[in-house]
Amino acid sequence: MKKKILLGFGFGLLSIVSLAVLAGIVFGIVGIFYNPFLAPQMTKYYSNDNNYYQGKGTISEIVYEKDSLFKLYLKEISVKNNDGDKQEKKSSFFRIYSIDINQTYELLNPEIGLEIDFYCSFNIFYHGQVFPIIQITANGEEILSFEEGKEALLEWASRVH
Repeated sequence: MKKKILLGFGFGLLSIVSLAVLAGIVFGIVGIFYNPFLAPQMTKYYSNDNNYYQGKGTISEIVYEKDSLFKLYLKEISVKNNDGDKQEKKSSFFRIYSIDINQTYELLNPEIGLEIDFYCSFNIFYHGQVFPIIQITANGEEILSFEEGKEALLEWASRVH
């Protein structure tokens, strides 16, 4: 009789430990993908004009995404911070934020080798996020204004969890 009770207690303890491990895994995954404090942090950061940098780069890859979004892979990037100091980067992905992304895409008409001037931020808040571009000039023509791009980025940031 004692063996059965001990055996039952052992399986009960094993079940509790298994449930605890499973709960830890589930809450850990949810914690990675859901952060209620992220949207306010991003909105506050991206609201400050001093957190954007002027840059220049050459399009070397265009990645189309769902919801009419696209990312640009830029190479030979040079960026000036607000103090006028220049930074060189070899290459990186950037996402363009615009109220009307389809119109911005048509006006930009991105192609490999096109050199663009832009304003971007280099702060990343989560794994998988790419640097946001909020202003673009190509061939001497402004494609996306700073104000419109910033508004679109803030609208997007306010919805991130």
